Amino acid sequence: MLLGTTMWRTKLLLVLAFLLLLSAVASAQIKWAKHINPTSGIDKGYGTCLFGNYLVIVGRAGDSPFLALLDRESGEVVKMWSRGSGWFINCIAVGDSLYAAGYVEERDEYYQIYVFDRNLNVINRVQVNNAGLRDIIYWDGYFYIGGYVWKDFGGQYKPVWYIEKRAPDLSLVAYREIYDANWEDSDVYNVGVNPVTGDVWAVGYYTVGGVERPLVAILDKNLNLKRLIQLPGYTGFFGGICFDREGNAYVSGNRTTVKYDKSGNYIKRYSGGGLITCIKDRLYSFAHVNATVIVPMHQLVYSVIDMETMERIKQVDLPASSIGIFNLTTVYAPGRPSFDGRYVYAAGVLDLGFRTEGGMITRDTEIVVFAVPVVSTVKVVDSSGRPLAGFVVRGVTDSYSLVNSTGADGVASFWGLAPDVVYVFDRSGRLVWVGNVTSLVATVTVRLANSLPATSPADLRGYLVLKRVLFIDGSTRDVKYNFQLANGVLTVEGDVPLDVPYPVEVYVTEFSIGSATLVLRGGAYLAYSGTARDLANGLDFGNLFTRLEVSAVDSTGAARSDWAVQLIYQGAKLAEGRGALTVVVPRTSVLGQPYVAKVVTTALAPDGLAATREQLVAAEGDRREVRLVVNTTRVTVLAVDGFGQRRDWPVEIENVARGVGYVSAELLDGAVYTAKASGLGFTNVTKFVARGPEMSVAVKIPTARLTARVVDGFGNVRSDWPVEVVGVGSGQGSVAAEVLAGRYMVRATAFGREFAREVEVAPGQNVVAAVQVPTARLKIYVVDDDRKPIDQYVTSVEVSGPVAQSFSRPPGDIEVLAGQYTVTVTALGKLASSQAVLQPGQYATVEVLVPGTAGIDIGGTRITYSTLYTILGVAVAVAVIGFVVVRLRSRGKGH
Repeated sequence: MLLGTTMWRTKLLLVLAFLLLLSAVASAQIKWAKHINPTSGIDKGYGTCLFGNYLVIVGRAGDSPFLALLDRESGEVVKMWSRGSGWFINCIAVGDSLYAAGYVEERDEYYQIYVFDRNLNVINRVQVNNAGLRDIIYWDGYFYIGGYVWKDFGGQYKPVWYIEKRAPDLSLVAYREIYDANWEDSDVYNVGVNPVTGDVWAVGYYTVGGVERPLVAILDKNLNLKRLIQLPGYTGFFGGICFDREGNAYVSGNRTTVKYDKSGNYIKRYSGGGLITCIKDRLYSFAHVNATVIVPMHQLVYSVIDMETMERIKQVDLPASSIGIFNLTTVYAPGRPSFDGRYVYAAGVLDLGFRTEGGMITRDTEIVVFAVPVVSTVKVVDSSGRPLAGFVVRGVTDSYSLVNSTGADGVASFWGLAPDVVYVFDRSGRLVWVGNVTSLVATVTVRLANSLPATSPADLRGYLVLKRVLFIDGSTRDVKYNFQLANGVLTVEGDVPLDVPYPVEVYVTEFSIGSATLVLRGGAYLAYSGTARDLANGLDFGNLFTRLEVSAVDSTGAARSDWAVQLIYQGAKLAEGRGALTVVVPRTSVLGQPYVAKVVTTALAPDGLAATREQLVAAEGDRREVRLVVNTTRVTVLAVDGFGQRRDWPVEIENVARGVGYVSAELLDGAVYTAKASGLGFTNVTKFVARGPEMSVAVKIPTARLTARVVDGFGNVRSDWPVEVVGVGSGQGSVAAEVLAGRYMVRATAFGREFAREVEVAPGQNVVAAVQVPTARLKIYVVDDDRKPIDQYVTSVEVSGPVAQSFSRPPGDIEVLAGQYTVTVTALGKLASSQAVLQPGQYATVEVLVPGTAGIDIGGTRITYSTLYTILGVAVAVAVIGFVVVRLRSRGKGH
């Protein structure tokens, strides 16, 4: 008894020393450690779970099931429950109820599932015949439970794997037994649901030949077995399982921890085992250690393992002291750690060794619970990887948040927090990054952009508004940033955080098209609405623009490359082309008013200016085609005379064009023009309307052909007489002239007198106007009494009448004016006259008989008969005388 008492006192001193040492180390590596020793016998802590603000520890107290509520901050026991006999291995809280799985005997009844309210009142119990349950979890509206059930193998009962699925009311949905007749013993220690595949994983062991071997089973959600996985070459059991976000499974046992992919294929392993929980990219492993040595050693509390490499990156242990067979070691029995975002909670068994009580040496163990802080870091860097110092980082879980600032290395550390979401505030207090973190050693890249990727067919200006920007003091406000987009680069005045899903609105206020600035009528147009994170993907302003294709055609539908096509906005010419233009412009719905498409033709308007056409154009859609049709007419204006013949006279289209004989120009269809032609001192003016593709306009000078002739009484043109068209022209006998239609005087002169007539000339007439001189032909015969001509003996002829004439000889045929004439002839000293009345065109003969002029011509001399008679008388007398004489003489000789 004395020896036992002494041993117990020594043991107590060692425990006190251990607790003091543990307290000294706890502040650095452990939040708190709680020792619970409800009985003087074997007390064990197995599983943990979170129930409201409490940590639940389940296990056994002596021979009874044990459950305790601990304050998570201090580790103080708030309430305990224990009755009957048996044990609880694991628990889960769903809503206001706590579910514990194990094996409990009360009043000869056996229960495997207990349900408690928040005051640890039992509100339900479930029996599973011949079973002992090790684990219970809740996933997607169902409970999944694992353990063992006794099965009859030909009269031999052996425990086999047992997994069941229950509804929220704990009614059985499905179950699965897994066994092999050669297995001597088997048990499920832990179950889990793969968050990626939805498969149910169960881990535990089976025994063959007295050797435990680890085993994994993969089942679908209906508990159909998909795969059994063994670990050749290893002994022991698998007692823990957890998953990462990619569905990889981490299965731990008493000697190893293995990583499998989501299908159960082996990836790699870690040489240590224990109870595990997956926290982001780290495994927290509470290892099974037994230290029974004489010299002091370290007692391993937990290790931190990198999930990717499956290598230990941290180990936390406490000094342990052992004397002889009195062990101060912690053993983590089957169960599950819990994690609340800040601390990992694990329950184990602290072996206090043996003590003497009532004269008997008994073994004493107590429940030990550790609250282990999770240490995480967040490194804040810019887009180039440079650390950002002085930024404030707030780490947040569902229930907790911590704040720290980054140092010169850009790192903010969190002791006791594994943040799910991280908020980063810049030095101005503005939230510039928010997001989930999947690593306990996270690096976040804060993108503060003063330029953004953007595409736009044209340069533009505007501003963007980040809505409800959060500041570290909790206030929110909208922040405006002006920007300009030029040459494909959008430059912002200030730094825009791109890693917070702030609502963002991007407004455009003006565009630059060529040298013109297009200001929006409404001041600003909302071009984009989204989040700030989307800005990093770039802004495409293409949907603000329309490809506008403007072409000019004439009335025949032919494209006119000789016409200028312009696009105008608010008086500014944006683009110009020959015959057509293609330009990308802001849409009318963006600008607030339409464009003006204008064509400047080579056709001339009546005022002499180039004919134009303007059309309001609404630029909408991706593409808009506009055809400006200008109906023009090719007009030829001719100068024609009264006969319709083109003449080389001056001609013009007023204000448009001039020419000689004709002029051609393209005119505006439907417009009224003035055509002029001048000829013979006359100008004719014609109004016409341009119609059709082509037309001809004749401007007539009302001319005629006038031929003036002077004719005698016989109708013979007398080239020896002058004739004239008064005021027009003159000639001898005739004169021809082109004259304007009208009344003209034709005048001729003959015999010292004027003869004239008026002529009416109509356009296009060939008029011959004859001025008749009423002449007649007078033939004068001068005869003697024998009516023989004696012209040679005439010495004077006097013609008196309308035209008086004098001749020294008879003129023969003379031309005289019609009328009454008296012809007086002097011949051989004789005077005679005769009268005649002549009509125009009459040939008349006037015989003038000169009495006393008859005779004989001797030697060109007329001896009138009177003279002859006289002479003859004389001659006769002489002859007679002579005859007489001769005779007389003759008579005289002959005889």
